[in-house]
Amino acid sequence: MIRLDNYKRIHNRVMRDFIQDGFVISDGVTFSEPSGGYITVSGEIRCHGGLQIHVDKKLRIVSGTGATTRVKTVEYSYNVSVVGRGNVFRYDSAHNHRQHHHVHRFDARGDLVSVDEIHDENEVPTLGDVIAEARELYYSPEFSGDSEEP
Repeated sequence: MIRLDNYKRIHNRVMRDFIQDGFVISDGVTFSEPSGGYITVSGEIRCHGGLQIHVDKKLRIVSGTGATTRVKTVEYSYNVSVVGRGNVFRYDSAHNHRQHHHVHRFDARGDLVSVDEIHDENEVPTLGDVIAEARELYYSPEFSGDSEEP
């Protein structure tokens, strides 16, 4: 559980660091207004090499209002893809077909090659972890993203 203002502050700091680092081109992630006891966090993060990260996250309001609002992540999906090629990897919270957090990995054609469950809550990645993994991929010799920047 975390205060919403701290959550937003951390998000903004992490995004600013990745933009200053030069990997992230733009942060299109937005926070919805509270509705039905939840806040959604969603949007696209554009990165070099045609990489994009689609964020779809649901925060449950646990207590408080305004500056004292406390939230907890209850669902998330971080999908990393290459424009014109398809998915590279996607982290998801537990849902219908999986009872644990998990990561889907795709080959260079965008075909699913594995789904690995994450049993240890401490190993569930943050959005910053996912961006760092995408950046590692971008700088790896195996990366074959767009040569043109978006």
